[in-house]
Amino acid sequence: MTCRKYLAAAAALVLAAGPARAQHQMNPTPDLAPPEKSFHMPADKLLASPVELHKGGGLSTYHLSDHEFYYVEQVTRTKSQGAEQHSHWADYMMVQKGDATLVMGGRMTNIQEPRPGEFKGDAIAGGEKIALHAGDYMMIPWGTPHQFLIAPGGSFHYLLVKVIR
Repeated sequence: MTCRKYLAAAAALVLAAGPARAQHQMNPTPDLAPPEKSFHMPADKLLASPVELHKGGGLSTYHLSDHEFYYVEQVTRTKSQGAEQHSHWADYMMVQKGDATLVMGGRMTNIQEPRPGEFKGDAIAGGEKIALHAGDYMMIPWGTPHQFLIAPGGSFHYLLVKVIR
């Protein structure tokens, strides 16, 4: 089934269920929502990289929210690192500040698996290069090799939501 046919079939199901049913699915009742306190962090604090860059590796992460099926973190990169691939996580990111080149797809070189389903490599051969800037949104699907290239002396800040498969 093509994507267009699938979307048409899904829309037909929602319409057949009626507006009340569709509204119910989009807005679950409060007793079904997981209990969580509201949370606010001003942009200046969010972009301040509140943890040290990991042992000169050029990567800083700050966990904002952690759940069973997803988590949210602030990421700062100050230098290029090797490639990675996650079997069980998709990455959704919003660039806040700085520039980077994302190399995505292709094949990783010198692959190792430090944890089950988490692969690391030296680089990516044959991947697509995408220039990322403040305000850009990017989604990296499960199982897709990716690598961030940071210009010398530059920094790249983004909000990351990782969703489990």
